[in-house]
Amino acid sequence: LAEDGDHPLLETSDRFNTLLGLNPNDLETASGTKIGLIRDRIHPNQQASFQEAINAATQTENAWEWEGLLSYADGSYRATRFTAEPTAQPDGSIVWEGILQDLTEMAKTSD
Repeated sequence: LAEDGDHPLLETSDRFNTLLGLNPNDLETASGTKIGLIRDRIHPNQQASFQEAINAATQTENAWEWEGLLSYADGSYRATRFTAEPTAQPDGSIVWEGILQDLTEMAKTSD
């Protein structure tokens, strides 16, 4: 966790970037890419819970999971689940490897 509360993203898939309308070249900074650019796509009413879930997982080094509405490149908000597992590195740092799942169709069928 960086001092500014952001996290670097070491790698994102082409599909992930396409779904969210992210340009990998725009994501890169001196310290890697920033999860804040993803947080900006979380529904405004849910951004705090997204950050709280990240902070809790970072502090405990437990698996991270968050469900909520995420804005896709087409402008629609879709029900989404993020999950990530921590892996300790030899230098003592933690790398989080995770996935994004679109739950929209599941949410429609359960209504």
